[in-house]
Amino acid sequence: MLRRILAVIFILFIVLTMQPIYELRANAWVDGTNAIIASSGSSFAIQPDGSLWAWGNNGQGQLGDGTNVDRHTPVKIMDNAVSIESNERFTMAITNDNTLWIWGNHRFDQPEIDGVIDRYIPTKLMDDVVAVASNRDNAMAIRTDGSLWAAGINWTGLLTEDPDYTRRSSFEKIMDDVTAVTLGGSHALAVKSDGSLWTWGRNNSGQLGDNTTINRHEPMHIMDDVAFISAAGARSAAIQTNGDLWVWGTVGISIASALESDHSFEVHSPGHLFVDIRAISLSTNFKLAICTDNYLYGFGNNRFGQLGDGTTNSSSYWIEIMGNVDNAIAGEDAVISIDADGSLWAWGNNERGKIGDNTTIARPRPVVIMNEFMSIGAPMIVAAGTEPPNTTDQEEYAPNDPEAPATNEINDIELPNIELPEDFVLPDDLELPESFLPEDIELPGELELPDSLDENIMVPDTQQTTTLLLTAGAFIIILVQIVAIAISLYHLLSLNKQRQLSHQRR
Repeated sequence: MLRRILAVIFILFIVLTMQPIYELRANAWVDGTNAIIASSGSSFAIQPDGSLWAWGNNGQGQLGDGTNVDRHTPVKIMDNAVSIESNERFTMAITNDNTLWIWGNHRFDQPEIDGVIDRYIPTKLMDDVVAVASNRDNAMAIRTDGSLWAAGINWTGLLTEDPDYTRRSSFEKIMDDVTAVTLGGSHALAVKSDGSLWTWGRNNSGQLGDNTTINRHEPMHIMDDVAFISAAGARSAAIQTNGDLWVWGTVGISIASALESDHSFEVHSPGHLFVDIRAISLSTNFKLAICTDNYLYGFGNNRFGQLGDGTTNSSSYWIEIMGNVDNAIAGEDAVISIDADGSLWAWGNNERGKIGDNTTIARPRPVVIMNEFMSIGAPMIVAAGTEPPNTTDQEEYAPNDPEAPATNEINDIELPNIELPEDFVLPDDLELPESFLPEDIELPGELELPDSLDENIMVPDTQQTTTLLLTAGAFIIILVQIVAIAISLYHLLSLNKQRQLSHQRR
C-alpha cells in the first residue's frame, strides 16, 4: 500500500515539474540585432534554435551553403546564429559566442586563394562582436566593449579619414560607446548608449541630416532619444523612444512636400513624419513601417508587388499590408516578415528564388515560407559592454557543435499539499487493485530532462503559438492528474464502504 502511494506521488512529481521546463526551453530566444534580412537577391532567417537558413541568389557564394547555386527554398547554413547581415556581395553572421563569420565576395582580412576572393562557407573574421552592418563595399562591427570598427572602401570619408579613395581590408576602430549602427549607400548612422544619433560619410542629398550637403569625415551629433535607425541609398530614418518617426535625405516628392522641404525630393534635416511607430525598414525605392499596434504599412514603388496589396501599382501614400506583424525587412524589391504567431512571410520580386516558395514567380501578396518561428520583436538597439562568453579558436565553421552546458540548477520544487477529510480512515487490510498502476513506469524514450537551465535564456513577453500549445498540453496533464486522483479516491471510498457494509452484515 505504502509503495503504491509513493509511486503515485513520484508520478505527480515528474508530471508537475516537467511542463515548466519545456515552456522555458521552447520560449528561449537570443537577443540578436537582426533575425531576418533581405538583400538585393538573397534572404536569410534565424530560427529560435539558432539555425540559420538562406535562399535566393548565390552567384558569389553569399548563401554560404558551399556552392554558388541559387536556392529557391530555404537551406540550412549553420547553427548557433544570433544575428545576420547581408548585401548583394557578402554575408556576415554572429554566433552565440560573439564570433563574427563572413562568406561571399569580400576583401576583409581574408587572403586570396588562387586569385579567388569568394568564400562559399562561413569563415571566422573576428571575436567579441555584438552587432554588424554592411553595404556592398563596407562592413562595420560593434564589439562587446561598445567600440565601433570599420573596413572597406573609404568613399567620401565613410571610414573617417582622408576622403580620397582608399581601401582598408583590416578593421580599425572609429568610435566608442556605440550600441547600434546602420549603413546606407555611402553614409553611416550610429547610436550611442545615451540615445544620441551620430552620422558621417557622403551627404550629397542631405542624408546625414545636418541641414547641409557637405560630406563629413567624422561623426556628427544629429538628435537624441533615438531607439531605432535605418538607412538605404541616400536616405535615413530614426525612431525616438516615444515612437516619433523622423526621415531625411532622398525621401521622394510626396514626403518632401508633406514636410514642406525647400527641395523637390530631398529633406536635409530630420523631418517629423509619424507618431506611434515601432520599427521602419528602408529600401532604395520603397519603405516599410510597423506601428505600435503591430500593423505593417508600405509606401513607394510597387513594380513587383513589394507593397503586398495584390497589385503592381505604386503608391504615394501608406498602404496597410497586414496585421499581427512582429518584424519586417525591406530588400531591394521584396519583403520578408515574421508575424506574432511565428510564421515567416515573403512577397515581391522572386527573381532567382529570393521569395523562397520554390518558384521564380513574383508574389504581390504575402505567402507563408516557413512556420514555427518565435516572435522576436523589432530589431531594436542592442546593449553593448557586456562580458562575452569564452570565444573559440576555430577557423572553420562546424555546423554540429554541441551546445554549452547549462548552469542554473532547478531547486526547491514543492509537491502539492493534498488533504483528506478528517474522518477519513484507511482500512487496515485495504489493497488497491493490481491493475490500477503499471508495474514498470517509464518516461517517453525521446524525453530528456536537463540537469540545469542556461542563465541567459530569455522568455519573450508575447505569447506565441508554441506557448499556447504547451499551455494546452499542461492543462491536459493537470486534467489527467485530477482524474487519476479522483479514481484513486473513488476506489478507496468504495472499498471502505464495502468494508463497512460487510461489518454491518456481520
